[in-house]
Amino acid sequence: MTYVVTDACIKCKYMDCVEVCPVDCFYEGEVMLVINPNECIDCGVCEPECPAEAILPDTESGLEKWLELNTNFSADWPNITRKKDSPADADEQGRGGQVRQIFLPRSRLRRLDRDSAGRSRNFPRSLSAMVSPEIPTGNLMHRSACVALALCCLTSPALAQSASAGALPSPEEVASKDTLTIGAGVAFIPEYDGSDDYRVIPAGAIRGKLHGISFSTHGTYLYVDLVPQSGKFGFDAGPIAGLRFDKRRDTDDAVVRLMLKRKTAVEVGGFVGVSFRGLTNPYDTLALHVDVLHDIGNAHKSTVVSPALDFSTPLSQRTYASLSAGTDIVTSKYANYYFGVSPADRLATGNQLPLFTPGGGIKDWKISLLLNQSITGNLLHGMSIFGLGQYSRLVGDFKRSPIVAMRGSPNQFIGAAGLAYTW
Repeated sequence: MTYVVTDACIKCKYMDCVEVCPVDCFYEGEVMLVINPNECIDCGVCEPECPAEAILPDTESGLEKWLELNTNFSADWPNITRKKDSPADADEQGRGGQVRQIFLPRSRLRRLDRDSAGRSRNFPRSLSAMVSPEIPTGNLMHRSACVALALCCLTSPALAQSASAGALPSPEEVASKDTLTIGAGVAFIPEYDGSDDYRVIPAGAIRGKLHGISFSTHGTYLYVDLVPQSGKFGFDAGPIAGLRFDKRRDTDDAVVRLMLKRKTAVEVGGFVGVSFRGLTNPYDTLALHVDVLHDIGNAHKSTVVSPALDFSTPLSQRTYASLSAGTDIVTSKYANYYFGVSPADRLATGNQLPLFTPGGGIKDWKISLLLNQSITGNLLHGMSIFGLGQYSRLVGDFKRSPIVAMRGSPNQFIGAAGLAYTW
């Protein structure tokens, strides 16, 4: 026989049990403790010490899943040997001997509209017995982040106008010119991938070319094109490096916010592609490229492949447009890390999200349009204003994920606008 910690411990973590355990067999997770059954000596001194009555002998019926959970997570979580401070709201969270539920404040009940039987339309029947006592949520800090603004020279050089005689430079002159563009503005983005809540954040980007080597930032990623461009056909290739942040802990969604925190992914890789220029005018570009990124950190530990097709062209001597379409192809590791609901996630949300193990494959498809308008009258130098709109749709298991199907939306929108200056 052994003792196990059940879900009455979630968000309570009183830790009185740790103080009396003679063999230090408790392990600490983010929202609860567990017991290592292989180390427990069945003394039972911890059971009466728990104010939430979360510790039970595994001989009681219905505790098989808790025995498995304690076994699995005690192998991953750090050992705890001294009592720490419990959460400030532990007394409010604890439900002695009962399955704990997370109660939502009334301000977040917009998703919980009821049917004629009084059940929430957005949860399975077994999870719809919800009430709403006051639990303070507070104001979340909105993180400043960069997004892919695709500034005025996102893909290929634009058509220029001479300030004096109106003479146009040749495509070769444009391609050989060293440039630097810095842009700043605001972006309208989902709170997490699959969310139906949005936020407005400051954003910026840099793009330039030096001695034929191009570089640009796309959100939190840096791209460097090592192949100089010339002629009507060319190859594109170079390295990519960047960070993928988990934004769910900052969301306004009271359920998704309770899920366990995902680590920041450190991704490196590269891109290859081909470009065709001068299809409709001397200055346009049609580019097909594939980005390949792999997480070398300790996050999703997998590879993301992103093929895309871009067409960019000047519409006039002062206006530039770029249309892009693409998709993301990911592995099952990525799918589970960002769209899965593990037993620990389910516990952390008070059983409000069902277990979900998605498979890999095509995650989404997306299409975007960039418009850039020169203010100074020269798209290759001076001030310009830009706007970007993107629509993407999650598909397959990604749109079926509970954080999307129950708490968000497969339809994702991004908008950005701002000013850019080119030297």
